[in-house]
Amino acid sequence: MTDATTAVSDAVLHDWFAAIEPRPWFGSDPDVDRRLRDRFLPLARQARRQFWLMPRMHSETLAIRERAIPLVEGFTDPRTATPASLGPRRPRSWPSCRPPAPASEGGHT
Repeated sequence: MTDATTAVSDAVLHDWFAAIEPRPWFGSDPDVDRRLRDRFLPLARQARRQFWLMPRMHSETLAIRERAIPLVEGFTDPRTATPASLGPRRPRSWPSCRPPAPASEGGHT
């Protein structure tokens, strides 16, 4: 983890476990909801975007990965976007996730 990531993680954990009493954890408190929303909503949106895009970047279909790269670059932080921008091609050393096709369908025996 980077120092910035650690600082954000520490802030979230501190607000949840130290600054907020346990009682609102299991209910609804408009003041607590507002405080967390005001402080962490941008972080939650960023995490949701990255989570939503991750399956597309790991798709077996090259076209899906190619279409995902501009989205990753536009909606994620540079540490996530940089590896994605290196290209969607699967390295030759990666095994296929699919079983080999039968010989009758052009597969190897």
